[in-house]
Amino acid sequence: MTTQIKPPEQAAIPAYPEVPVVNPAHPEESATNPAHPAAAAPLSAHPELVEGWKGLPAADALAPPPPARERRRFTVAEYYRMAEVGILNPDERVELIEGVIVVMPPIGPLHAGDVLRSIRLFSGMDDARFMVQSQNPLRLDDGSELQPDLMLLRPRADDYTTAHPAPADTLLVIETADSSLAYDRRKARLYGQAGVPQTLIKNLPGDCIEGSAQPGPEGYARHIIYRRGDKIRLVCLPDLELAVADLLPPQSASAESAEPAG
Repeated sequence: MTTQIKPPEQAAIPAYPEVPVVNPAHPEESATNPAHPAAAAPLSAHPELVEGWKGLPAADALAPPPPARERRRFTVAEYYRMAEVGILNPDERVELIEGVIVVMPPIGPLHAGDVLRSIRLFSGMDDARFMVQSQNPLRLDDGSELQPDLMLLRPRADDYTTAHPAPADTLLVIETADSSLAYDRRKARLYGQAGVPQTLIKNLPGDCIEGSAQPGPEGYARHIIYRRGDKIRLVCLPDLELAVADLLPPQSASAESAEPAG
């Protein structure tokens, strides 16, 4: 005798209301037109359905976060190779900073004149303990080669013609910041991490000098703001004091540079 097994009863599937369709160009064809056969009540007429959807996360909330994109950083050797093959123009004003090639802005007259003032000041000291170099490369490590506005370097017999100076050759770095203060502060951190003994940033808009010393893995540990009337003692040349007023532009020039262009 054969026993017939009855299939299990299926739960009734609720009929969901249609979503109203609107055709603004032809209202007579829109489902919101009561005369249209596809007309349906809006979802607000079915609170039990709307309430059930409120707890569902948005579609983008369910998507996994995009993977972090890594930058392709360059070495100093690759940086020079780009110049050799013509990717970088030899006359381009660029620096390699932490593996990234950064285009430097054009040098304005205030910046150029201030650097020239620094060159004249240190060259006029006629001190055999250091050499003055301006806006030439300083290789910090395999991923950074910067061009400080001015450097005091240890004398070397070849005048640095066989290799660019390194942090161990550097006594002092000076950067002039008329519109690049944040960038120059970032460079100062790198100078400190690389072991440059002392960095001075001429903050021209602030009419002061930001001094940094005691280099270490995180940058410089000591920071001092010098103002007119102060004197700066050099870490590697402790008998040499610099008057802040001699390093900053004349106050008339500073005031003129702060005026808005018009």
